[in-house]
Amino acid sequence: MVLALQILGIIALVSFVFLAFVAVSALSQLKQTFEKVDMKLDLITRELIDFKSKSILTLSSIDELSNDFSVSLEGINKINEKILISLDGFDKMSYQITSSVDAIHNTGKKIVDIVEPIELVIESVIGTFLPKISATGKFFKALNKGFNTFSNKVKE
Repeated sequence: MVLALQILGIIALVSFVFLAFVAVSALSQLKQTFEKVDMKLDLITRELIDFKSKSILTLSSIDELSNDFSVSLEGINKINEKILISLDGFDKMSYQITSSVDAIHNTGKKIVDIVEPIELVIESVIGTFLPKISATGKFFKALNKGFNTFSNKVKE
């Protein structure tokens, strides 16, 4: 029985040694796994830090872009106000030009209304006196011819 206990003790000792090797191996693998996890966590931490810095830069750029956009919108609003003022001025100027053209048209119409009767009177006077003037001209021409003929006969 001592021999059986010794065999059992040796088997238990071998089993314990085997279990110790398995435990050391498992702990070694566990240590490697933890190291890999630690490296991956470090990599994730570095990536998160990099992401954080890039996010801060992006947010800063977005903030600057927002400020630039606000300034641009203010400029556009000022230009819009100036355009509206200019359009109002153009509208007033257009109304004044239209009024001036209408006034010139009315004045021209009044002048035409005044000149047309005078023109008719002049045409009527010319139509009345032109034949008489023409006849008078022919009379003086004939009188001149007769006088020239008489004076030529007297000289001979």
